[in-house]
Amino acid sequence: MYSSNFEKLEIVFFYRPEDINIQPLDLAKSGLSIRTTDISNEFSTTRTHNEKIKVYVITPNQFLENMFRIKKYFNKVNTNVVYGFVLIDDIKTPSTVLMNKKIDKFKNKYKIFSDIKFPYTKSQVINELLNSVQHIYLLSNKELFQELISLREIESQAINEISRTLITGHETSSDNLIQLILKKSIEISSSDAGFVILNDELFSHQNNIQQNNGKNSQKFSARAKILHNQNI
Repeated sequence: MYSSNFEKLEIVFFYRPEDINIQPLDLAKSGLSIRTTDISNEFSTTRTHNEKIKVYVITPNQFLENMFRIKKYFNKVNTNVVYGFVLIDDIKTPSTVLMNKKIDKFKNKYKIFSDIKFPYTKSQVINELLNSVQHIYLLSNKELFQELISLREIESQAINEISRTLITGHETSSDNLIQLILKKSIEISSSDAGFVILNDELFSHQNNIQQNNGKNSQKFSARAKILHNQNI
């Protein structure tokens, strides 16, 4: 789990099953906040919206009865708000077949991550809630993960190109190989400049070890340099 990034994520209970006694500590993660509130207060269009990413826990009946209120609220606050719902049967009035059919039509539109049917256990509910937290975390960081995937593709292409050069090493000088490695390193790191400084002993053992009062002093030289910014 990505617990270090949960400070902006909140689980909001509109219904909490009394018979399985879910406590905040059961869902405790670093920075993850949990609260119970009333639907009319939460989805009031006069209410100030905060930046929390929210998973709402609601019964199917509550959801269907308040669909218009929910839609109106999210249309007003921000179309880019990241949220999702976990539906859980009220043990006193479980959902009917007709209710389930209605809800199925809105699962994607209203981001219903889970639909927990009665009978259920405490561990099942907690697991479904934590899975929904993971899901909404990934949605809220979609752009970040896409950037990471793109970076991995660039890295893979660079490694493949360097590998091909190594395989055909008899056609490539060591200077050209070092220049290629430096070029790819700069591309991956989005740097303005790069240097490769090597121990000369790697290339000329005889010329690079000098005796100095009985001690060896090693020479280093720049074998490659790339500057994209001339002010550096």
